Amino acid sequence: SVTRILQLVQNLNGVRPACLMLYPIAPAKNFDTIVGFVSIIQNWDAVIGRAIPTNAKGMDFVLSDSYTSFTYTITTDSTVTLKGKGDLHETLFNLYKKSYSKYQNAGYASYSITYYPNSYYFPPY
Repeated sequence: SVTRILQLVQNLNGVRPACLMLYPIAPAKNFDTIVGFVSIIQNWDAVIGRAIPTNAKGMDFVLSDSYTSFTYTITTDSTVTLKGKGDLHETLFNLYKKSYSKYQNAGYASYSITYYPNSYYFPPY
């Protein structure tokens, strides 16, 4: 299963939204008995950073679960930076909204990521 967005104690330097993924370990052909778990920590800034092209710039990403949202931005280079808690994208660019959802109604925490261009994508002339 996948948890909702959470703040791990390991990130004492500031907010770094993450989630935990837990996978049960069961003996061969006996899924009624669980003998352990494999857990994976997923930091969302790292996931977004690996999912975008290296020349990406001028994008805001709003990561949401059923309870909260966080906004990340990419400005002049492909560095992913947390803007903060909530939907903080530049509303001037709502027309260009694209969204992707994961784990909808599958017994997991529901996630969506919505992305928009920002003012670095459309520089003023």
